Amino acid sequence: RTSQKKTLLLLAVFGSILIAAQGQTSDRLEPAGVSSKVTILVQFDVKPTTLQPFKQAQKENVRNSKTEPGNDFMTLLEGEADHSQLFLYEGWKDTTALQHHFAMPYTKKVLNMTKAALVQPYKLRFLTNALPVSAAGTNVPTDTDKILLVVFDLKTGTNKEFIQAFTTAAARSRTEEGCISYHLFSDKDDPDTYVLIERWHSAKDFESHLQKPYIKTLFSQIKELLRLPVENSMTFLKDVSR
Repeated sequence: RTSQKKTLLLLAVFGSILIAAQGQTSDRLEPAGVSSKVTILVQFDVKPTTLQPFKQAQKENVRNSKTEPGNDFMTLLEGEADHSQLFLYEGWKDTTALQHHFAMPYTKKVLNMTKAALVQPYKLRFLTNALPVSAAGTNVPTDTDKILLVVFDLKTGTNKEFIQAFTTAAARSRTEEGCISYHLFSDKDDPDTYVLIERWHSAKDFESHLQKPYIKTLFSQIKELLRLPVENSMTFLKDVSR
């Protein structure tokens, strides 16, 4: 109940600022081992005609947000296959830092643009680290990394089996050469939804990862726990923050 109240509070703050912004108009990197108190993933499906100005505004937003004392990290990601699909992946020290961020002019600028720029309303997810990392990794992210986003839609009542299957796979994946980060999150507003965000130095490192015995075991273990095949839920991304 406490987490639900916190989520509702954050949504209320975000919503009130967006409404206000609409009324006016009718380099920190993702850490491999830091668990932010507030982690957010926002998806934007942008109209082709507005993609460039919206993307530029988001880059400005990311650049300025990283200077805020309450920001842990903020990354702008773009779909490899669909360049009009953008994601903001961000971590904040607490809800106060997030509220401060929403009040910034560069954040309001993006919010002002959303109604006209997007094909459909953005999707906002508040995430909880399901398998926290005890220590930061040593690999440094670059602009050319291979990034994978997977949204898992579980059958009701399979959460425990799902986490058990991922526990070993995640721990071993994080020790692989070329692994920059490997995070499994639960969605605070949907107990049957989990989000995996993994980052690798190269496509070769990622392909090597897929051939590991524990990854093949993981796929076989979770196959019957999902409403949709994992292949239907995968999105490859690239970092376009700069």
